[in-house]
Amino acid sequence: MSVERILSSVTWLAESGGALVVVSEWGVAIAIALLLVAFALIVAEIFLPSGGALSMVAAFLLVVSVIAAVLHDTTIGLVYLIAVLVLTPKFAIMVLKLVLPRTAVGERMIHRGNPVSDTERRAVVHEEKTLVGHVGQTVTPLRPGGRAEIAGESRDVVTQNGEMVDVGKSVHVVEVSGNRIVVRPIDALQE
Repeated sequence: MSVERILSSVTWLAESGGALVVVSEWGVAIAIALLLVAFALIVAEIFLPSGGALSMVAAFLLVVSVIAAVLHDTTIGLVYLIAVLVLTPKFAIMVLKLVLPRTAVGERMIHRGNPVSDTERRAVVHEEKTLVGHVGQTVTPLRPGGRAEIAGESRDVVTQNGEMVDVGKSVHVVEVSGNRIVVRPIDALQE
C-alpha cells in the first residue's frame, strides 16, 4: 500500500468524518470495550507467555481506548485517562498476586518449599554458637573469605580483620553471627 493511498484514506476519513462519527457516538462504549480487551490480554500474557507481544498489544489498546474517550468528550476523556492510569497498575499487580502463583510459570518462579521450623532454626543457631573457641584448619585460601574445616565439617568462614590466610593454616573461631563464622589465624592470636 502506497503512502499516497494511505494519505488519501486519512483525508477521506477526516473530510467525511466516517470513523470519527462512530467514535463520537459510541466513544465511551468503545473505550471501555478496548479497556476490557486490554485487561484480558494482560491476563493472557501470564498464561500464554508471548515475549511481551500480548502486553504490547494491550498497551496499544489502552492508548486507543483513551483516544476514543477523549474524542467522545474531552472531560470524560480526561477522567477516563486518570482512571486508566490508576487502575491499570492496580489490576496488573492484583493479577500478579492472585493469578500468577497458580500458574505453571508462577509455580516455577515461586519456591514453596517446606519452611524451617523454629526448633530446627534454634538447633542450628545453638550448634553454630558452640563453635566459638574451636580451632580448625583452612581448606581454601581465606581472601578474606573461604572454607575451613572446623569440628569435623567444612564451613564457610571469614577472617576477622580481613587478613589473607593460606591453605593448611590453623584458625581459631572468635565469633559466630547467624551463618557468618569469623576466624583469626592462630599466628595472630600468639602475637
